[in-house]
Amino acid sequence: MPYRFLLLFFVLMSAAYLPAQTPLTLEKAIELAMQRDWDLKNARLNTVLTENALQKVQAQRTPVVTGSGDLRYNPILQTVVIPGAAFGQPGGEDQKVRFGTNFSLLLGVDASYKLIDPTYLTRTQLELMRASGNKLTERVVEQDLKSEVAAAYYELALQSAQEVLAAQRLSRARDLLAVMKTRAEAGAALPVDVQKSELDLLNAEALRVQSRNQKDRSRLQLASLSGIQPEDILLPDNILNISSKELELAVVNVSEVNERPELLEINQRININALELKLADQSYRPSLDAFANASMQHLSNDLALWQRWFPFAFVGLRANLPIYDGKIRQRNKEGIGLQMQIQQNNMAALREELTLEMQSAAIELRNAATTLQYAESALNTSQSILQTDQTRFREGALLFSELRNTEFALREAEAAYLSAAHQWLTVQLRRLRAGGKL
Repeated sequence: MPYRFLLLFFVLMSAAYLPAQTPLTLEKAIELAMQRDWDLKNARLNTVLTENALQKVQAQRTPVVTGSGDLRYNPILQTVVIPGAAFGQPGGEDQKVRFGTNFSLLLGVDASYKLIDPTYLTRTQLELMRASGNKLTERVVEQDLKSEVAAAYYELALQSAQEVLAAQRLSRARDLLAVMKTRAEAGAALPVDVQKSELDLLNAEALRVQSRNQKDRSRLQLASLSGIQPEDILLPDNILNISSKELELAVVNVSEVNERPELLEINQRININALELKLADQSYRPSLDAFANASMQHLSNDLALWQRWFPFAFVGLRANLPIYDGKIRQRNKEGIGLQMQIQQNNMAALREELTLEMQSAAIELRNAATTLQYAESALNTSQSILQTDQTRFREGALLFSELRNTEFALREAEAAYLSAAHQWLTVQLRRLRAGGKL
């Protein structure tokens, strides 16, 4: 027995010193999601790949040095017959001569360097621009991820508040049922009124279970994005408590859409097409390479490597000038030009779409703020009326049906306020997304 009490003592003391669970903020949820999102990881890897391609282009301006070795064994050497007259002996015997040796070992070093490369600067600029474009793509992925996490975060906040309201409704239904049973026993209420209270209690219990399930589903969605275990997610209590200062509307600046990464990304593609046009012309300009070789060759029939080495070396220049390509360059330039026109059309269409999105979000945000203000006022009024009617009902000055109507009105006001607050947060998210400020 003493051991059991001692074990219980340690368990209670350990629970008392457990750290309190810290509420999860939206910023922290986004930070965690950005650390584990696979699409964002791939976008960042694509940026690294582009930077690697840039380094490869820059490396082409350095000398290229290669070493080589060649060992050959000739079991049968080529024989050449030379007429005797070739040696000043008319009618003399022809001579058989074998050229070469059985063993040949060649060691050499080759070096080359591009003296004139008309495409180098353009190819460097092209890779720099592609790296910048991949970073813009990375920003687009980040914006989409932030929107998704924020939407899941606000949805969980809504469902958590719905569960709290459902618990409050359940508590009021139980209290009302107890009052109705007491009044029925005293003959001040009809049995049907007790049945109505019991029905209200059943509906409140069903609503509580439903709200809890919806909250669990929303928590699971946020957990899958942030990587936190669902049971470890705890949100602050004041997310849906929106102050009047927050409802003040900022002036809509349509020019903000020009800073959207989606537009900047398309503009970067247009710039890339322009450089590709320039590169198509430069690739047909003359280029000049310098090359050199230094080698040593061993020739023998017995592979005596300590002797019979013969060195040789050479240097040279190599020029390259395209003359005719069957109009391939012209076709390439036409294709690049068409791609540029398509990108320009896409950019104009997207700018119009984003401008409309920002203007629509501003109007919806204004409507959501107005709706939220009315819903808050209606909620405060409904809560005040319910308190008054509960007192009147306990005093016998109010019918049960009228109290139920007041309860239903409060439920509608609570649901309307939560919906309005969630709608305002969602539209505010869209407004920030439209302006590229998320």
